[in-house]
Amino acid sequence: MTVVLVLSFAVACAVSLVLVGLARRAFLRIGFVDHPGPRKIHAAAMPYGGGAGVLAAVILTVGAAVALVAFRDRLPVEPLPGADLLRLHAGGVLSRAGMLLGLLAAAALLFAVGLVDDRRRLSPWPKLAVQCAAAAFVVWGLGIQATFFVPVPWLGQVVTFLWIVAVTNAFNFLDNMDGLSAGIAAIVLAVLAAVTAAAGQVFVPVLAAVLAGSLVGFLAYNFPPASVFLGDAGSLVVGFLIAVLAVQGEYYRPDAGRSLFSPFLPLVLLAVPLYDLASVTLIRLARGKSPFVGDTNHFSHRLVAIGLSRRAAVLTIYLATLTTSLGAVMLRRANTLEAVLVFAQTLAILAVIAVFERVVRTGAGRP
Repeated sequence: MTVVLVLSFAVACAVSLVLVGLARRAFLRIGFVDHPGPRKIHAAAMPYGGGAGVLAAVILTVGAAVALVAFRDRLPVEPLPGADLLRLHAGGVLSRAGMLLGLLAAAALLFAVGLVDDRRRLSPWPKLAVQCAAAAFVVWGLGIQATFFVPVPWLGQVVTFLWIVAVTNAFNFLDNMDGLSAGIAAIVLAVLAAVTAAAGQVFVPVLAAVLAGSLVGFLAYNFPPASVFLGDAGSLVVGFLIAVLAVQGEYYRPDAGRSLFSPFLPLVLLAVPLYDLASVTLIRLARGKSPFVGDTNHFSHRLVAIGLSRRAAVLTIYLATLTTSLGAVMLRRANTLEAVLVFAQTLAILAVIAVFERVVRTGAGRP
């Protein structure tokens, strides 16, 4: 399985490197750029196109993999790494092809509305409506929902719907500094791929590896200083796919020795993005502003305000995300004490973030 994941990651990364570069040139040529402004950190017009390259890399890589499985009897697959795994899981992959197609179609819808928003700046409500439609399609159309320990199906469906909308917006909100949203997503996806592969899954870890590879290819152009932006067209798709993959993981199986606390793994894994979403929303509401109107109150902006460079701020948030993500790994087989320690560690990291917030708000960090 490790060979398959590494190969999926590497192929997607290589495809993304090419496609993002091509998209960058194309968007620059047609003038599809983000111009400097009061809330912008770049001084010159910056082309979009990162989202197009990432989504295209995911679709091409996944499409090639499914085609390889479907036509395995007509193609020379024996010399390929992971050929045994391919034969073993071919039936399962093909049985989920319809769900995969639906998932990518919903992602394409989000990409389209994000592309329009990048060009014309839509009001928040049409964007939210499309996010809700995509989430509803996944939950009630594709039948995807998280694991819950209550015999009330509709409750699990509603919570899953809200989860998808929240995580989609969390990564959209995080796209406020070069390399931030894509880098955090790559870290989360790498851990998610490792955890679900260790649990014996194939579908989720391979898709997570493909998306992670596509994002790393994009980061070659987007890590500070960026030469191309992800845009809403990309950040909405990335958040949406992560949200769906996170609830697709089979974290709880008592017969396999998995912990009662393991279903909380996605929440711990995404603690930092969700905290940024919640804190920024509360700050905006407290100031009488719409939570959907952008500003400079994100955690990344607060780190810069107390003296960190933009690159240092991004790396600091990477480390915070990695710390909570590694803690989430423990939940898969954690007993009660170990689970409490993981939750305590996560809360401690969020408390450190809250301290930075308070320092900036009170001015204690200013000379």
